[in-house]
Amino acid sequence: MRKRLAPIGMLILATIGLMVWMQQANGPALQTVHTIRVALWDYDAVDYDRKVIEQFETGHPDIQVEIISSPPAYYNDSLEAMLDSGERVDVIFVNQLSQLPALIADDIALPLDEWIERDKVALDEYPDISVLEDPDTGEVLALPYRKDKFVLYYNKDLFDAAGMAYPTHQMTWEAFRQTAAELTTRLKKLDQNNWGAYFLKKEMHLFYFLQSQPFRWDSDDFSLIRPGLSLLLAMQEDGSIPAFTRAAMAQDSQRLFEQGNYAMFVHGSWYMNFLAMDEEKGIVNFDWGVAERPVWSAGEPNQNDAWVTPVIIHRDTPEAEAAWAFVKYICGEKGAKILAGELILPALQSQQTDDILRTRLEERGISQEIFTNFSDPVAPPPYEQQALIDAVYNQYSRALLSLDTVDQSIHAMEEARQRILQQESP
Repeated sequence: MRKRLAPIGMLILATIGLMVWMQQANGPALQTVHTIRVALWDYDAVDYDRKVIEQFETGHPDIQVEIISSPPAYYNDSLEAMLDSGERVDVIFVNQLSQLPALIADDIALPLDEWIERDKVALDEYPDISVLEDPDTGEVLALPYRKDKFVLYYNKDLFDAAGMAYPTHQMTWEAFRQTAAELTTRLKKLDQNNWGAYFLKKEMHLFYFLQSQPFRWDSDDFSLIRPGLSLLLAMQEDGSIPAFTRAAMAQDSQRLFEQGNYAMFVHGSWYMNFLAMDEEKGIVNFDWGVAERPVWSAGEPNQNDAWVTPVIIHRDTPEAEAAWAFVKYICGEKGAKILAGELILPALQSQQTDDILRTRLEERGISQEIFTNFSDPVAPPPYEQQALIDAVYNQYSRALLSLDTVDQSIHAMEEARQRILQQESP
């Protein structure tokens, strides 16, 4: 028996060896896996980014995506530290369009024009792409991943409990204030923790959405922000919203609306995804709706709507082709369809993405009209004026906290602008 098995065993081993040799000789070469490191924020807090990236990896088995994620409050500082230290980052999600000039000034962004032309990327399917161009060369330095606008969220259950009608499109800010005051009066009879409205102490957002027109940092009169600041302070004084001092101490987040104690909340369209996701998890247990954000004058729509998220490729990436494949996918039709299905507004607009978004909005009883008309994004101030943004937001905060009057804050903003513009002059 032993003499018979030995030749058979040797034959089996020889056959296996021959098969391996033939596969190596005639089969496809071992696939090279390209790893790209991608910096973004909130990756562990949202599902849509993960779904887009997972689908990309499924369709590109030769590319592996390594995520570098930070909370949004610390993202810009973390990114700056990584870039300063020379840590490799291949693809960067830009948190705010206003951060792009600094990346351009540091020569971080790789021009995309040759790839865009080679792969016939239709730039007319996106919002105005000029805000993503190098101001000196005109080269395209980023593609937009998603777009957002600020809208009015409302808690239908609280409106029903107060016996009041839901907000409507073209609601004025004065009507918003009156509605919030009446809601607060009625709702506090049911629960002292209830409020008619709530605003996050997020100066960047407040400065933006409390104006109907885009603000030109280098020339517009800062008195244009007076109505918005005055409205916020008046609503604090009449008790229709919580004081901003409380929000500052508690470091409130957007998730506060989900507690169910606030009837109205102005926030970005991305928040629809948070609400829907947390509703499925049982965290949100009330019915909610979405309307256009209030306007200052009925019949005059807001014109500073578009809020885009650019994605750039690092100029020094060793995986340029893989990085471009990633950016083209997530900002293209396939990525856009996934975003639309997750109630995130993709930057790319097509009939298919529109249909997907319409279906998802209708399931929630939300009118797609809110998200059809977008103003083009406004170019951020140049890098030399970036310090002005911080100075203005700091002064805006002082006014919200009643450390300075509105007039004092406006005067301080203008002084800061004159100082910074003079420093910029040769």
